[in-house]
Amino acid sequence: MVHTGFPIVDKYAGDALYAAMVFLLISLFSPALSPRARAFAALVIMTALEVFQLTLLPREMSNSSYIMVRVAGRLLGTTFSWLDLVAYYVGIGSALLADHYWITTIREDVG
Repeated sequence: MVHTGFPIVDKYAGDALYAAMVFLLISLFSPALSPRARAFAALVIMTALEVFQLTLLPREMSNSSYIMVRVAGRLLGTTFSWLDLVAYYVGIGSALLADHYWITTIREDVG
């Protein structure tokens, strides 16, 4: 892993990309939903994951002797942070804007 020395880039850019990936996965598996509905679903999922960290269960999972449980605990995250939520919302908002731009561009090119 490469560290730049800038916490915004080192941590929060990854969080934003993680949330954008969730938006893209929802888009892939539910293309009939409107872009706003997909963004809302991604916001709900990411908020639920962050709030789940308050249970401390992911932290306990990270200390498990089973490798897959440890990996799952790390993927869920171990500490709650409001800044993580902000990064998630920025990532999903950026993905929504990119989706809108892409759809608009395709319609202009085709039409």
